[in-house]
Amino acid sequence: MYEISNHLGNVLTTVSDIKLTADGNADGVVDSYAAVIISAQDYYPFGSLEPGRTYSSESYRFGFNGKENDNEVKGTGNQQDYGMSIYDPRLGRFLSVDPLAMSNVSISTYCFADNSPIYKIDKNGSDGVIILDEEHKTLTIKAVYYVATEQISSGGINVPMYNSSSIATLNSSIDSYLNSQNYQVTEGYYSGYSVKFDFEFKDGGNSIEASEKVKSNPDMINGFPISNTFEKRNSTTCPQFKPRTMPDGSTRIIGGVTDLYKYITMNQLCDNKRNRIHEIFHTLFFNRDANPDGIGSYTVDDMPNQEDINILINSRDLPKTRMGEDTIEEQPDLDVPVFTNGG
Repeated sequence: MYEISNHLGNVLTTVSDIKLTADGNADGVVDSYAAVIISAQDYYPFGSLEPGRTYSSESYRFGFNGKENDNEVKGTGNQQDYGMSIYDPRLGRFLSVDPLAMSNVSISTYCFADNSPIYKIDKNGSDGVIILDEEHKTLTIKAVYYVATEQISSGGINVPMYNSSSIATLNSSIDSYLNSQNYQVTEGYYSGYSVKFDFEFKDGGNSIEASEKVKSNPDMINGFPISNTFEKRNSTTCPQFKPRTMPDGSTRIIGGVTDLYKYITMNQLCDNKRNRIHEIFHTLFFNRDANPDGIGSYTVDDMPNQEDINILINSRDLPKTRMGEDTIEEQPDLDVPVFTNGG
């Protein structure tokens, strides 16, 4: 199944990989092929379905913002579970106070996407979490990545895949490199804290199965889902990876893309450790693309620098939690609130 989305990553159409043949003149020769549409929908800005412009089979359960619909409660597409809160797209509001509300007191505690759904999506910390250890002054960034390893039908086109050896390399190389840099926060409330990385890469089956794990059964820490997907393609199976000629005559090749802060696709041609870390940082709500230096640079092969680490840790988007606690704790003197599971 293939998902066709808009500029925000909202899936508008899903198409099966089954092809229907058409023989208009009954001469036994196929004249054309038609796709099998599994679902199609248009949304109002805050995610409510437009009447008369919606079709969905029972096999596709997901809706606006990539979240699973809870159709049994209020009807098709009228309620979605965001993990930390329930959302009603007809109201454009969450039904309980946003746990991250203290980080932005200028807007309603129930609002969706800063009341700007045309160009923003609502990030819910579903990609990673920072585990706070105050005793040892350590911040550990934890996330899980389901790696696509199995081939799926793609019209006879060879789609590159990872294997068990690739997963072992991912598990041994990414954390090892980042933790060898001995990163430390130098600005903000957590200045002086050490930063550690704990990324786990698991076999996700094919890309569809990996996505299903993220959407339907994510790994959790203190109530925060932390799952992502990780796959690779080439310029044949992903047109974004075709070389581009820039205005100055140079050639640019995109090393990878990350959709909705959790779906990583690497370019087979540029699938190296540096580019992998660049995309992984995107799943942590980090974006300094086209910066002259650091992990966001397009012109130099820099790894994360001090400014990158300060921005990553002081971000209001990546949740911070203490292990083993079961209440939300608000601390007015913190720039960035710390959350634990609300039970």
